[in-house]
Amino acid sequence: MIKSTRTVPDAKDPSLESALNAADGYLNAGLPVEERVELLLSSMSVEEKVNQLTSAYAKTDQEGNAPGGLAEEFKTRLEQGLGSVQFVNLPHDAGQSAELANMIQTHLLDQSGRGIPVLLVGEACHGLIAHKATSFPQAIALASTWNPALVERVYAVAAKEARSRGNHLMNTPVLDLARDPRWGRMEETYGEDVHMVTQMGLAAVRGLQGVGETVDANRVVSTLKHFAAYGQCDGGRNFAPTNVPRRLFMEEILEPFRQVFSKAQAWGVMPSHSEVDGVPAHGDGRLLVNLLRKEWGFKGVVVSDYHDIHRLDLLHHVVPTQQDAALLALRAGVTLDFPEGASYRTLIESLDCNPEYRPDLDDRVREVLTLKFMLGLFEQPFVDAGRAVEIQDDPEKKNLALEAAEKAVILLKNSKHTLPLDKGKLKRIAVIGPNAEETILGGYSHWMTSARSIKDGLEDYLTGSDVEICFARGCGITAGGKTFAQLETGEELNTPVETIPYDVEQESIRAAAEMAKGCDVAVVCVGDDYFSTREAFYMRETLGDRGSIDLVGNQEALVQAVIETGTPTVVVLMHGRSISINYANAHAAAILDGWYLGEETATAICKTLFGENNPGGKLVVSVPRSSAHLPCHYSQRHSANWKGYLFEDSSPLYSFGFGLSYTTFRLDNIALSASVIQAGDSCGVSLDVTNTGQMAGDEVVQIYLRDVVGSTTRPDRMLKAFRRVSLEPGQTKHLSLTLDAEAFEMIDLDFERVIEPGAFTVFVGTSSRMEDLVELTLFVE
Repeated sequence: MIKSTRTVPDAKDPSLESALNAADGYLNAGLPVEERVELLLSSMSVEEKVNQLTSAYAKTDQEGNAPGGLAEEFKTRLEQGLGSVQFVNLPHDAGQSAELANMIQTHLLDQSGRGIPVLLVGEACHGLIAHKATSFPQAIALASTWNPALVERVYAVAAKEARSRGNHLMNTPVLDLARDPRWGRMEETYGEDVHMVTQMGLAAVRGLQGVGETVDANRVVSTLKHFAAYGQCDGGRNFAPTNVPRRLFMEEILEPFRQVFSKAQAWGVMPSHSEVDGVPAHGDGRLLVNLLRKEWGFKGVVVSDYHDIHRLDLLHHVVPTQQDAALLALRAGVTLDFPEGASYRTLIESLDCNPEYRPDLDDRVREVLTLKFMLGLFEQPFVDAGRAVEIQDDPEKKNLALEAAEKAVILLKNSKHTLPLDKGKLKRIAVIGPNAEETILGGYSHWMTSARSIKDGLEDYLTGSDVEICFARGCGITAGGKTFAQLETGEELNTPVETIPYDVEQESIRAAAEMAKGCDVAVVCVGDDYFSTREAFYMRETLGDRGSIDLVGNQEALVQAVIETGTPTVVVLMHGRSISINYANAHAAAILDGWYLGEETATAICKTLFGENNPGGKLVVSVPRSSAHLPCHYSQRHSANWKGYLFEDSSPLYSFGFGLSYTTFRLDNIALSASVIQAGDSCGVSLDVTNTGQMAGDEVVQIYLRDVVGSTTRPDRMLKAFRRVSLEPGQTKHLSLTLDAEAFEMIDLDFERVIEPGAFTVFVGTSSRMEDLVELTLFVE
């Protein structure tokens, strides 16, 4: 265990509290935060202020799971004073993380002149990135639950784990709209729809930060990203320019950020890597100062995406030097320079020649100090390592991970009621595919020791039965590809990533199909690995982004070979982007989609295959037939789908909101609370939902809205409300949902947010497909 040179104070120690309250100036906890900030700021030198805007990676003098003391270069940075430290948790368990956090704070407080505590920063896209922390389903799978309350619980656990280990700020959640599956980061998003992304974003922030204006000792600051339009980068290529019309930018892309800031009071934001209309986000004062701070009233910190201040010079070429890049970002409103403060450290010298930037420096430092005072770090910068271990070992977290995984599974196809499988009618099951023997967690994951593969999960699940499991990998996904858990630090930057030639795997594919011939059913697990879909790093263009959205490598040939044997074939997808599975859609007996289901993948899939879990997840993206059919999102303008393509079906392979069940449902008595409302009023939507089948299950009621005639062209329909409901066989529940005033808003010809009077079509149903919707008419006066 890490040993600290300083005794960790008890936060409830009366003598400590008395000493702090009696202290003069900014250490007086009885003073308002704003006053404490100004007292401290007024006494700081330019160098001390600049250091509060910089960051560093946590480094020790020993690698592995039991690090020793702090590395000397890291100590030097701490002694200069430091705004934040990145990734204290890797690769340590909870107790080691907590003690390392305490060591960092102790060294800084003992050795730096001011003794200002440091912010410890991590990631929690789908659970805290840390050894032995809980890995929940990836973000897009969490959204596929259509259950914001469940998602809020997930992020509350992530926050508790993070804070117990000494963390204060998480670079989470992602509020980008995912409308181009060529982009490798689709998996980190909550899908393509404005309302869905907003609701999941609100759930994530409330889980991470709690509810209210402050962040308590069990929560962390939530940083919304990527601000803005990052999901619309040209060609789905990471770091590429973003070219979007101003109205689309305001009405759809910015809307999740605007609502989450106003309703959940997020304390952090991270700008996008990309540029909009020739202006990089990290140098865009209109975005980060005028809109975010002045118009929206944001009071928190703007943290750079990693190295992006540096890229104002290196990549975007809007400034000639790093010194100019730092000044531009400072004036544009970037608070903290992540990950190592290389650009902002130049400010110490350049501000002497550019004193007009000193008010900007003070504004940014105020934001950092406000956060540190608000979090109570001046009173209690330390954490209890024992408590961190208790939280790490809490079995309830695993139960929640399983619940989330089960709720996320989507049933895309189920011909002739192939699923659920019946143990009593099976003798042999063929388990096939590259993702059958590896648990893929997706990007922003961590080293897992408890996650089991689907193959191992099925072997455990069928223990005691007469069912024999036969396994064949069949093929791989990428040559040189590994899961995140297998990577060593820096290894991914030097590993070649290529598809595997067919002739190399032809025999193993043939052998897998031959094995399937003698089985009652084949479960084929395909999708992505860590390299085929992920964040594509700058200077490493071969990672993540893809021109094709077909199954990578020889997986399509494997699926086809198994299906052609005549053995009923269940395709299980584990992936990070929409995949154009045209052959499987046409010929597989059943298809389950899990995206990435986290550490409980195996149990969730096994329970779903055999009917213990009835899948009720729904897609949060539309799945195109190929990358040539983009854009594919359902909420395009009326004219977008007026004409299709010659010789082709241009409709989605699967539509937004789609998902089947092992049971059936019926919607009845659908009614509006009024046929005419006044602009600014809300409208109720009521209905009865009945489970008409033989199994308990979940249905998701979805309400869409169409502005029949607008002063600007309007989306064909847009999701405005939804509710997931659980029903026993034969059970009926009455639901009441609300279309609030915001549902009717638009950006008009003058770029003002308005509600235009006129007719609206209200669609109520179970997916965005027209055949799944009932239409009603509502007038707004």
